[in-house]
Amino acid sequence: MLVGLIGWPALAVLSPMVTPHTPAVRWEVNNAFGSLKAFQITFGSYPTGNLAQVSASLRGSNRQGLIFLQIPARSANDAGELVDAWKRPLRIILTNPAGPIVYSLGPNGRDDGGAPGSDDIVAP
Repeated sequence: MLVGLIGWPALAVLSPMVTPHTPAVRWEVNNAFGSLKAFQITFGSYPTGNLAQVSASLRGSNRQGLIFLQIPARSANDAGELVDAWKRPLRIILTNPAGPIVYSLGPNGRDDGGAPGSDDIVAP
């Protein structure tokens, strides 16, 4: 059963550097964010563990076997982590009381923590 939010609205913060990968990465980041929210609504909490474990939970390795995120093979690395179009793992922070933070390091590959004005591509 697929319960994820495929095609979550593109609400990412606009980054100052746009490349051919940028639209796809915006979609990936927002899709991961929406899937985390759907997981939380369904189970009452966010998935736990490292990025590979969180990714697996969203992809159906959870107590009910529900699929919240369906992705092409190119969107995960060999460790099972969600990656952006540059093949770098997405950053997923689940300790923020206001909700999950999901972002890509953006074209330059530097982790700016999703800071405004950086080229990190951040979900809402």
